[in-house]
Amino acid sequence: MLLLIEFEIPQPVFQDDILSVKGYIYNYIGTDIHATVAINAPELIILNKDVQELFIPNGFVSEVEFSVYCLEAYSQNITLLAATEVSGIKYSDAKQLTTYIKPNGIEVINRTIGFLDSTEGSLLLNYTLDPLAIYHKETLALYTDLMDISIDSWQSLIGYPYGCIEQTISKVLPTVLIFHYLNQTGQLTSDLEQEMTLMILEGLNRIYNFQHSDGGWGWW
Repeated sequence: MLLLIEFEIPQPVFQDDILSVKGYIYNYIGTDIHATVAINAPELIILNKDVQELFIPNGFVSEVEFSVYCLEAYSQNITLLAATEVSGIKYSDAKQLTTYIKPNGIEVINRTIGFLDSTEGSLLLNYTLDPLAIYHKETLALYTDLMDISIDSWQSLIGYPYGCIEQTISKVLPTVLIFHYLNQTGQLTSDLEQEMTLMILEGLNRIYNFQHSDGGWGWW
């Protein structure tokens, strides 16, 4: 890839936040270039220019910044596109990320559960919408066994370790178990594998550092 664009979205993001989206454009074309960089976020508001011109020396990376007002909540797509032309040859690259924007107010979650076996052809689930709520979001999840239900929110179980030995182990152990579960079920992507490996290694390093001279560990 001779022209490469990269960007990340800061987390967490709340509705009405002004988000700074910084893009990094790498030039491996072989000559200095002037590139056009554009942002597309259909449900959000771009506060500065949504198309900017950028000079990028050969072999270097340049930064561009867009200010985005988070008008709408929930999952939103943000796309950055970079393009240039050298000696009649067009080069371009794009990247899209999806960010979850937390809505204003207090989040209220109501769960309705039902069971359906092979002898039943259908199942009716009833729930009531809060008339005072501004946003409503419904999610239907189907599980084949209780293990699927218990592991559904595994993202909240993993993370980088912190605190004392007890807190560290409380974060490392579920991260290791979830790592093996995702690997065995074919859900472990390369990016997730890399990030979770760093979480586990950092946790093990903290555990080793907490170890006492007699080989044991204290509570703190």
